Amino acid sequence: MATDTRLLEMRHGVSFLECLETCLYNSEFIAQWERLNKKKIVPTSPIDRMIDEATGHDVTLIGEFADFVYENVFRIF
Repeated sequence: MATDTRLLEMRHGVSFLECLETCLYNSEFIAQWERLNKKKIVPTSPIDRMIDEATGHDVTLIGEFADFVYENVFRIF
């Protein structure tokens, strides 16, 4: 994947991290991702946030989001 990512970064002129960051800060993209996956990236309450941090759910969710962005945005850009 690393070689593939470098080749795509050269072709696009943008790094995967920049692409991921753009998607993460796009409220419409996030809303649609959450709708499709029936998951919330940003917990709605402080207690939900604490539970996510304690269980590691937040890390898993961001990994899923990054995989989605890579496969469905960055690779076909």
